Amino acid sequence: MNFKRILTLLLFGASIASLPAQGTENTSSKVARLAAASEMLQPDANDIAIYTKGAICGSCGVGIRIMLSKVDGVDKKKYQKGVLLDVENQLTVLAFRDGIEPDMDAVFQAVYDAGYDPEYFFRHSGETVERIDYNFTPKE
Repeated sequence: MNFKRILTLLLFGASIASLPAQGTENTSSKVARLAAASEMLQPDANDIAIYTKGAICGSCGVGIRIMLSKVDGVDKKKYQKGVLLDVENQLTVLAFRDGIEPDMDAVFQAVYDAGYDPEYFFRHSGETVERIDYNFTPKE
């Protein structure tokens, strides 16, 4: 494990220890997650929403935001350094500059390096938002 991942996990553990026990059960159904992504992703925006398994509190956003803001092409003028976190649905919205095609390996690696598991992502596709399963193998 690299130093950043260990530090992030320690910070996450410290923040989670202060939460009530029921806070760790904050999960969302796939249907609710798709509905939330559909509301958050605008048809004309170059954003994606990543299901970030384990991101259940506001403190989670710190490490996620730091790591994702380093990904090439992120539009740091949107949201908070290009990142918007929806802890209720464990979604992380990442804004990219117009004309940039996201490097999903880099995106998923950044989420992983922040201490979370990127499971799949959502993207606006014409008229609807679609879920895209992505085969990701983390680099240690």
